[in-house]
Parts: sequence; structure tokens; C-alpha cells
Amino acid sequence: MNKTLNYYIENYATKLIAVVIGIVFYYHPLISFFKDDTFFDKVLTLSTTVFGFLLTVLTLIVQSDGPTMLKMKQNKSYNRLIKYNKEIVYASGLLSLFSILIIVLNNLLYDKYFSLLLFLCSFGVLVLVFLILDSLKFLFLFYRIILKDSE
Repeated sequence: MNKTLNYYIENYATKLIAVVIGIVFYYHPLISFFKDDTFFDKVLTLSTTVFGFLLTVLTLIVQSDGPTMLKMKQNKSYNRLIKYNKEIVYASGLLSLFSILIIVLNNLLYDKYFSLLLFLCSFGVLVLVFLILDSLKFLFLFYRIILKDSE
């Protein structure tokens, strides 16, 4: 199979951007970020909401037999849509776990094990960026399929 540049951009750009931002955050941390533990509390709320919503969307897409869903399932991009949905669900679940870990350990690690806390927060930011970018990719593909099928 001959893979094009668009294939590599679509499959690896969000991951690469997330890794770069995570590394930049690791080497240039915002110190005030660690003193304010409400950020990861909000990230936890966001990630659990995304997790539940997209898991529900996945269930509806896979199990629905309505005419719109049947047209959607015949679209050649349907498998990619399911793949993106699963990636986002996994990422939001992982981000939820990391957010809980950071919230619980923030005060404990800040003074003695700051480098470990910095790694955890950097990884959390990496997953958050990936989650946001992949969610946008999922939405664009979803609407493109819906608009194409409604024609």
C-alpha cells in the first residue's frame, strides 16, 4: 500500500504536536501552575465528560440501524471515525487517571519530588493536547461524513 503525505499527517501530526508541547512544558514549566491544583481538577471534569460522551456516541454509531447510520457505515471513512473515537476515549480515560494522580499527589510531591510531579504534569498536558486535537479531528471527519451522506 502506497501511503501519501496526507496519511502521515492525519495519523501522526496530532501525536507529534502533543509530544512537542509536552516536552516544551517539561523543560519550561509554569511554576504557578503547580501551586494551583484547580487546573487538573478542571481537566478531570473535562476528560470524564469527554469519556462518557464519546463512549455513548460510539455505542450509538455502532449499534444504530437507522437510514442515516446505514449510509454512514457505508462511507469509506467510517472505520477511521471509529478509530478516532476509540483513541479519544482511551486518551480521556488515561487523562482522567493522571488527573486524579496529580490532584492527590500534588502537595506531597511538590517539595520533595518536584521532578516526578513535573513529569506527571507534563505527561498530563501532552495527553490533554492530544485529546483536544484528536477531538477536533474526529468532529471534522464526523461532520464531513454526515454532510456527504445527507446529499
